[in-house]
Amino acid sequence: MTSSQLIPVLLTPLLAWRVYRRFRKNVGRQPYRPVRLVAYGAMFLATVALIGAVSFEQPKSLLGLAVGVAIGAGLGFLGLRLSIFERTIGGSFYTPNPILGGGISVLFVGRLIYRFVVLNQVADRPHWSPQNLVASPLTLLLFGLTAGYYIVFSWGVVWRMRREPSITVAAPVTLEVGPVSPP
Repeated sequence: MTSSQLIPVLLTPLLAWRVYRRFRKNVGRQPYRPVRLVAYGAMFLATVALIGAVSFEQPKSLLGLAVGVAIGAGLGFLGLRLSIFERTIGGSFYTPNPILGGGISVLFVGRLIYRFVVLNQVADRPHWSPQNLVASPLTLLLFGLTAGYYIVFSWGVVWRMRREPSITVAAPVTLEVGPVSPP
């Protein structure tokens, strides 16, 4: 097995695990963890900056990234409007819109899988270089869409939870029924 064949074999389980974790973050009630949300936003912002710097000499790719980030940011604001925020005695929680976040993740992961298959077929050719990873404007558009969404959404959750401390859901009331004494 050559190194070009070994890389997808090693990366596939890691990618599958990350996709599963990302999907879980988009479905269902999530605990509010501001440090983690700020770190996710910062990680995506740093990745966008790095990819933008690498693709600076390719105007079409850079444009794809910029358009993707702009569209993703708009979808991030929409995602904030469609999310449910709550504070309970058990802590603070938010429930993101599963269709919006999951759909964005599926688009990007589908494109990554396609790119891995295509690049695996051409990796042994002499004209291939690692620069080809950022040569596709469509891939960078979809990455920008994903990154823009998660930057705005994660930082927006922190901002909204700080801005609206009165979002409260009453704790469930439990009634204890004991033996009834005669009057």
